[in-house]
Amino acid sequence: MVKAKKKVVKPRSSAKGSETKSKESLINEEEVKPKTSSKETTETIEDIRKRIEAEPTLDNLNVVAIDGIDEKYASRLKKAGITTLTDLVRADPFAIYEKTKLPIHKFMEFQKKAELILYLNFDEEIVDILAEKNYTIEKAIEEEPKVLKKIVQKNMTSVIEFLENLVQITIYLDAITCRTKSITILHRSRVESELTKEQMLAKIYSNQIGRAVLKLLQERARSKKELEIEMEDMLIQTKTTKTAFNNLLDLFVRTEIAQEEWINYEKYLFLIADFTIFRRPAQKIVEAAIDNQPTPLVAKIFLEEVNKFFSTYQPNDDDNLLIAQDLKEANIIDVLLLLREKSYPLKKFPRRPMQDATEIENLLKYLQERGIVKFIQDEQKVEWVMLITDITAKEFYPEYLIENIRYDTAQHKLNNELALKHLDLLERNYDTFFKVL
Repeated sequence: MVKAKKKVVKPRSSAKGSETKSKESLINEEEVKPKTSSKETTETIEDIRKRIEAEPTLDNLNVVAIDGIDEKYASRLKKAGITTLTDLVRADPFAIYEKTKLPIHKFMEFQKKAELILYLNFDEEIVDILAEKNYTIEKAIEEEPKVLKKIVQKNMTSVIEFLENLVQITIYLDAITCRTKSITILHRSRVESELTKEQMLAKIYSNQIGRAVLKLLQERARSKKELEIEMEDMLIQTKTTKTAFNNLLDLFVRTEIAQEEWINYEKYLFLIADFTIFRRPAQKIVEAAIDNQPTPLVAKIFLEEVNKFFSTYQPNDDDNLLIAQDLKEANIIDVLLLLREKSYPLKKFPRRPMQDATEIENLLKYLQERGIVKFIQDEQKVEWVMLITDITAKEFYPEYLIENIRYDTAQHKLNNELALKHLDLLERNYDTFFKVL
C-alpha cells in the first residue's frame, strides 16, 4: 500500500518496563518524509519502491511482532537476513540454521505463524476508513459490530467477516502490536516485485476515481492539489478516503504512466504513457495447439473456440471494465500466468500453499463463466483447462498530448514552464515506444 504521509500512532505507556519498551522500538517504524528542499526534484521509481517498503504493512512487519519472537530470537534471525514476515515465510529453515542456531522446530513454528498472518485478506476500504479514525487492531476488535457498520458504510456480513479475520490474526501477533500499531498494517505493501504492472494498471482502470484521474491527465498535467480539488465531489460520493486517493495516484507513478515532478514547491503529475485493457489470444497456447498439444482432440476444439470468439470480438468499455476488475485480483493473475505458458488437466491444476482443490476449481469455473478459460475433454475424458482469451494491459504513446499542450498554452490554460516540462518528458519517453533510427 502507498501513502503520501503516514499518521504516527503513539504507543501507550506499558507496565512491563524496559523490556516492553525495547520491543516496541523494534516494532515501530520511522516516518518517511517527502522531499521539499529543492524547487524541482523528481521522485524515481526506486524512491517510490523504498517508500512503499518503509510503510508498516503485514508484508514488511518486523518479525518481533509475531507472538513468541523476542529480541533474542529476532537478533538471531537478523543474522540470516530475516527481518520481516515475508523474509520469514520465504526462508529455508535448514539452510539458515548455521547462522541462527535456532532449533528447526521453533523456526518452523514461527514460519507457520507468519504464513497464516499473510494468508489472511482484509477489506482495504474498511482498513482505510478505520485508519483515518486512528483505529488500532485492538480498538477495532473491541468496537461493537453495529458501530463499525455505521462507520465503514458496509453490510453486516462484510463487517463480521472483517472482524473474524481480525480476531484470527491476533492469535499470531503479539499484544503490543495489536494494541499500539495503526490498523493500516493490515494492508499489503505489494511492491512491484509482488504486484505486476498489469495488475497496477488494472487497479487504475477498474477504479472509478482512477479512470477519472486518467481522463484529467489526458488533457494536461495537473498538481496533486489540483486533482484533489477537481475530484472532490466524486471522492465524497464514492466515500474514497484521502489515503486511498493518494495510494491511487502513486500507482500512476509506479507504473510509469505518469512522472511526478516538483514545480514551484508543488507536486505535479505528467502523463507520459497511456494504456487500454482488452482480450487477446494466448499466443503460446495457440502455437502449442497448432502442434496438436496438449492432445489432438483438445487442440482441435480449443482452436475452434478461439477462432469463434475472436471472429466477432470487439473491445468495448463495459467488457474492458469487467476484465480489468478480474486482472487486478492476485489469484486470477496467478492463474493467467500459469495458463499463458502451459495448459493443465483440471484435477492436476497447480495450487498455492493452503489452497484446496475446491477453491481453485471454483475460481476456474468463475473464469469459464467470464469466457476466459474453457474446460475441454480429451480422448480419455480428462478435462483440460484451456486459456481461450488472455487479458492484456497495452501501453501506447500519448501523441495527442502534444497538440493538447500547444492548444492549452495558446488558450493560457497552461503556463510555459509546465508546457516545456511536459514536452521534454514526452520527448525523453518517445524511444520507449518507437525505435529511433
